[in-house]
Amino acid sequence: MSAFPPDQLRTAMFVDFDNIFSSLQEVDPEWAQTFARYPTQWVRWMTRHSTAGQGLGCIPCADGSQVAPRRIIVRKAYMNPQAFHEYRPFLVKAAFEVVDCPPLTQQGKTSTDIHMVMDILEALNSPIHYDEFMILSGDADFTPVLIKLRQYDRMTTVLSTGFTSLAYISASTHLVDREAFASQGLGFGEPDAPSANQEQQRLIYAEARRIIRDMVAEFRYPVPFAPLAQEVQSGLAEKFGQSNDWYGHEKFSTLLAQLDMNGLEVYWTFPGYVYDPLRHDFNKETGHDIFHDRAPELARVARKVHELTDAPYLLPEHYKGLFETIAEEVSENGFSLTRTSKNVRDRCRAKGLPVSRAQVNFVLIGIGHQGYRYGRTEEENPLDIGKAFANNVNFLCKSSQYNLEGADLKNFLDWIVGQLRTPPVPLR
Repeated sequence: MSAFPPDQLRTAMFVDFDNIFSSLQEVDPEWAQTFARYPTQWVRWMTRHSTAGQGLGCIPCADGSQVAPRRIIVRKAYMNPQAFHEYRPFLVKAAFEVVDCPPLTQQGKTSTDIHMVMDILEALNSPIHYDEFMILSGDADFTPVLIKLRQYDRMTTVLSTGFTSLAYISASTHLVDREAFASQGLGFGEPDAPSANQEQQRLIYAEARRIIRDMVAEFRYPVPFAPLAQEVQSGLAEKFGQSNDWYGHEKFSTLLAQLDMNGLEVYWTFPGYVYDPLRHDFNKETGHDIFHDRAPELARVARKVHELTDAPYLLPEHYKGLFETIAEEVSENGFSLTRTSKNVRDRCRAKGLPVSRAQVNFVLIGIGHQGYRYGRTEEENPLDIGKAFANNVNFLCKSSQYNLEGADLKNFLDWIVGQLRTPPVPLR
């Protein structure tokens, strides 16, 4: 007996990465980068929303909860490793099986289409019955495959981000619209305020605004979204109860977009900041975050590492302050994860360091995974703590098929522990 609802579709997804990336690149390079670097985001949307209005919706369960209309059991992506190898780790992190399809001719023709066809037919004859085949490609050569799948009474959902032939559209069960994919799947649409009890929403907005204003007032630096989001989530849960979808907004940034910040400014480009223009030194016109403006090569590596491993995207001096604070706390009170993480977070806030408790936990747990043991000396050494964390993050990078070496490795170490060295690594 299946552990999953019987009405939930079992789906196999096949992604022609080169085709989708290239066609998105022609429309908007930022769309292409988001597609390549954040596959988990659009897969989640495809799981829940891609066929909205076409007969599929969330499925109610016996306990009153709801589940997505489909489970994507197979995730395969087909990629030219010579042209797009830098994006491979992001697909691996999103649980895709990546099939390398290098060029076979001088014109750069790859074997992606034949690989995809063979894998689709293999899935069709699998002992596991797949109800739906998702094909992310605008290549009309797949039209015969769609017709064959229809003859076997299987649903097909296709995404085409460029010109799509009428035969290809007719052969599919559902066509995911490019604009809907970019707007909702990639997150480039204007956020809509959710429909809900107006008085409840007004109270939620007022409380979220108060928490954000209080936190921004505490810090000497613009406050990134990550610690703000955790603080708002904790505060709202305490007052209004837990919510897994940001009280109908799905993510923190959508909730934030609904708030009147009364003089505070929001910088939406990754990693996102809220700041007070009267107190914080921030150049909103550069198109980059603070870190990138000061040390672009360090920031480039730091951002990729963060996206692949979830290591906190902190400024180098914030990592220095965090490691020093961990050393102070453990030297004075010993180590206990729950107590230490709370006390370190409180000490960081007192120093004006924008570090959340979730980020502190990530660092402490990572240090522990490296076998680092506190209490071996009377006073903990911040540099030793930083090196242990750097080793853990390097291991996570390797697990994601991103090998730090050469200039990238130097920039990575300068980011994590550079400010703890003597003399510190200079930053612009």
